Amino acid sequence: MSLPRTRMSRHKPSSPSVTLEKGEALLYQPNQLRRPANIRNIRNIRASPSMSKGYGLQLPRRRTLSVILFLLLVFLIFGIFFLLRGTRLRWDNSQTQKDLLRPTTHAPTPEEVYIRFRSPRPPDVDQRLNGDNYDSKSDDALLSDALSPPLPVNDTTKTRKYLAYLPHSGFHNQRIAFENALVLARALDRTLLVPPVRLGVPLSYFGFEKLERALVLGNDRSGLEHCARVPLGVVRPVECVGYDEFTLVSWAWIVDYEGLRAQQDLVERWDMSSEWLEETLGIKEGDVKVFEDSQPYQWRIYDSLDDTQPLKSNYAERLDLCTLKALSDYRLIQFGTLFGTTRLRLVIPENVAARKQVRERMVFKMDALLHIADAIRDGLGGPDGWGYVGVHLRLGDGLFRRNSTENLRLVWWKLATQALGINATAAAAVEARAMGWESDGETYLPPAIVPDKMALRTPHPPPPPPPLNATASHTVCRGALHTSSHLLPLNTPIFIATDVPAPRSHPDLQLFVSTFPCTFFLSDFDARIRALFALRNADDGVALGPFLLPFLDAMVAAKGRETLGTPHSTFSRFTVDVLSRVYHGWDIVQRG
Repeated sequence: MSLPRTRMSRHKPSSPSVTLEKGEALLYQPNQLRRPANIRNIRNIRASPSMSKGYGLQLPRRRTLSVILFLLLVFLIFGIFFLLRGTRLRWDNSQTQKDLLRPTTHAPTPEEVYIRFRSPRPPDVDQRLNGDNYDSKSDDALLSDALSPPLPVNDTTKTRKYLAYLPHSGFHNQRIAFENALVLARALDRTLLVPPVRLGVPLSYFGFEKLERALVLGNDRSGLEHCARVPLGVVRPVECVGYDEFTLVSWAWIVDYEGLRAQQDLVERWDMSSEWLEETLGIKEGDVKVFEDSQPYQWRIYDSLDDTQPLKSNYAERLDLCTLKALSDYRLIQFGTLFGTTRLRLVIPENVAARKQVRERMVFKMDALLHIADAIRDGLGGPDGWGYVGVHLRLGDGLFRRNSTENLRLVWWKLATQALGINATAAAAVEARAMGWESDGETYLPPAIVPDKMALRTPHPPPPPPPLNATASHTVCRGALHTSSHLLPLNTPIFIATDVPAPRSHPDLQLFVSTFPCTFFLSDFDARIRALFALRNADDGVALGPFLLPFLDAMVAAKGRETLGTPHSTFSRFTVDVLSRVYHGWDIVQRG
């Protein structure tokens, strides 16, 4: 099986763009310059008999004036169009993306802070982001978060062995695929080719060939530099539609990449084409073994032949690690998707330990977000976070939208009875009063709370109980505090990370807002988070702030004394199992 080859033109005068329609990757070219069409709607006026008698052919005076004004307006519009079009083309041809997006030498302003993820980065960026004016105590310092990822190295020996995969879907599916690829590459003693992270609108899963083609075309934004400069309110050229809906960043900026690189060899791969493999690493078509999937759960990989656990129903085939090790003649093993928490079936202790190390390195390391999260944590519950409880609620779409009523009630009961220690009778009375059930005469049983067996296998020291006067010392509670002694724990500050808009007034969250008077959301800390909206990706000019809010939300929730999540959410599971435990120095929960 051979690796599909895609020849891409590197320098084109036009600016292509990619979209996906019904599973196909479509290439659009920008509008070509057109000559203005001739005006064909002026009708010929025939002379009337009276006009032929000495008056000649004449147009009514008012119509003549209208025609002249119409023609002048047409020529004016086309003149402006060609002027602007020509200016844009001259600009595109005379200035590169680096020149346009590189920060200037004057003092930085909060409106233009660019982070370059792809090396090389101009020296003036390093000087500006790490210079003498850096003040770690000021909010402006939150904007100075950048690092230079390692450059891909030309493999002159042509003996190094590699592993590669194709990323897709949202961030956490990309993270899970990255984790699996890291563990698999380490077990096979191969260097992992690391693709960038796509933030924003996700690229859906496709079969191998379509997904590879979409990544090759979609990751290459050369020739589209002008899209980042189109002003708000101006109609965008067709090639720029959706340009700012996603951006590509390095894993080295998000997670503990240096910790990962200390354990195994990694090479960043921003170009997903086969030409890059040959030009940079000397890998030719015959050097590649491709596992070409046609469905998202094609293979489950077992690390031991002695493991006889039946294949899970969602996987089509079993693939053994020893089979992959036997492919030593191939310089590159290329997979399609590797996402899925249960993708790797690991029983060998060394591999289980490797997965634990990898997952611990997935904790968010973005300095700008850590500064903000720590400041919010300190305001809610002190420097150790023991004074508040974090809740991660995913409600905004799909399955979570449909199951929101059941999930919200379950999380509310866990919060009231387990995290805050309210007895079931008192909790039922509080819920009934908040929901208006007291007058209908019905009795509502509490939801069944099933113990988390995986979490119980990895216990951690219990956090200290919340103080009875646990109100947010540096914030203002929005609701009336409970005064009954048995309900005082409900005054504990609660931070809710959620994906619904305007959460404080959202109807789904009124049970929490009305029963926990010190409920807070990220939107309550606008002054803290404003710095994020000054960050831009220097490689494509796209604003980073909107894509970073979910990360910050989860980080604040995870820093609380206890963290609760939404059932069946990979994001919540990561927040509870990994983020929270690493932040508090506890062992993570391993699933899969």
